[in-house]
Amino acid sequence: MERQMFKHVSCGVCVGLLLVCCRSPARAQSYAESQTIVADDGERADLFGSAVSLSGRRALIGAGYDDEGKKNTGSAYLFERSSDGTWRRIRKLTASDAGENDQFGYGSVSLSGDRALIGAANADEEAGAAYLFEPGENGEWTEVHKFTAGDGEPGDSFGASVAVSGEWILIGANNNKAKTGAAYLFARNHHGEWTEVQKLTAADARGGDQFGWSVALSGNRALIGSRFDDVGKSNTGSAYLFEREGDGVWRETQKLSASDAERSDLFGWSVALSGDFALVGATRDDVGDQRDCGSVSLYRRTNSGQWTEVVRLTASDADFNDSFGNSVALSDSVAVVGAVDHNLKAGAAYVFERTPGGDWKQIAKLTHSDSELADMFGCSVAVSDDVVLIGAFRDDAVDRDAGSAVFFERR
Repeated sequence: MERQMFKHVSCGVCVGLLLVCCRSPARAQSYAESQTIVADDGERADLFGSAVSLSGRRALIGAGYDDEGKKNTGSAYLFERSSDGTWRRIRKLTASDAGENDQFGYGSVSLSGDRALIGAANADEEAGAAYLFEPGENGEWTEVHKFTAGDGEPGDSFGASVAVSGEWILIGANNNKAKTGAAYLFARNHHGEWTEVQKLTAADARGGDQFGWSVALSGNRALIGSRFDDVGKSNTGSAYLFEREGDGVWRETQKLSASDAERSDLFGWSVALSGDFALVGATRDDVGDQRDCGSVSLYRRTNSGQWTEVVRLTASDADFNDSFGNSVALSDSVAVVGAVDHNLKAGAAYVFERTPGGDWKQIAKLTHSDSELADMFGCSVAVSDDVVLIGAFRDDAVDRDAGSAVFFERR
């Protein structure tokens, strides 16, 4: 059984590459570092920051290798922004039936209003699960539902990716059916109960595609990455758009792939969706003569319902093996892209903004003020309003690989 790996490409240290690690927050830019978060009970190799999500004044941060009672059971931390602007922990979330090596919170968390969804792809003999938490009348966040696939089997990795939007939940199982992959939709009925309503698969599904490696949900639209899909060449990757139609059924409406797809681009490694805009990361795309530096395709939905690529986002200082696009986030007119392997894996993140004229421009490069090689800053990214949150799951701030997450605010 292939072990579910964190969603970044590890390209190795490049011999002979001399880069200077930036040790100060982004300067002369529109975002400034405001706070670094670590787990107050953090320990060696917890990987705090392996997944992050933002929703208004709340933040959710996964620590997938936290030893909560058993080895690598995993946990997630819920933070809330206080009136003075400081982010404070309000709850540590764990699964009620946590098992050894479940990796709860490793690479998959989603936060929407009063709902926090956390994946545990290794739970139940790697069949996988996801857990929903909500605040009770007393304000305490508690587990309210455990999600599993109706046809789940050991090794499916259900929970490898998760998304919550309103009354809908989408959960990826990229190893389902000989790694063909699938994604499952759940809805909340008028009794307040969550039920599985549909299993989504690609119309041209093939074994090994790993459809469901990444998922995004926005209203009645879903975007699902298939990182190993062969579009003309091996492992070029693709992403699929689904929409909920008038009869209530979710149907595949379009398959997205890079117009210049090349072998092992891994298009679909990461996805994000917000209204009429979509992001798809190709973390091993070659840009110019820079191998595996990565790119992100930005799509817009036209009035006819067709999604068209409007721009290919790349880093202003793109270098080989950067893995730009290993993580993406989108909110209205702001896009955030992680480059986890940039600068010998110190990592970076880039902020793009849509101008009044409709063009997308890079407005900031974000790095951690305490950056070190191999911190892997940018392994996860999130954006909400004027706040950006970046995970650095190999940061040694507390102990080796204990991890951290860094807030940036627009100034």
